[in-house]
Amino acid sequence: SPALKGQGRKEIFPIVPALVTFMKSTRREENALSTHVIINYMWLLEPEWCASYMDSHKSPEHSLEKCVSAFAHGKLVFMVWS
Repeated sequence: SPALKGQGRKEIFPIVPALVTFMKSTRREENALSTHVIINYMWLLEPEWCASYMDSHKSPEHSLEKCVSAFAHGKLVFMVWS
């Protein structure tokens, strides 16, 4: 995936554009868009990535919810975590 300008970090969720398209279409159809809905969609798209992300955190559900919430509010691009 492409490096972010000047930051030297890469997006870690492999298909961010598909996720953004899903979010926009869900909102456009006036359906409820919650972190739970987004996470379920992410599991459909990239189950290996989701499992790997959750395996790397002490509080996996909470970590993924916070990450998705920040992304949905435009406060985060899925970035490499340590």
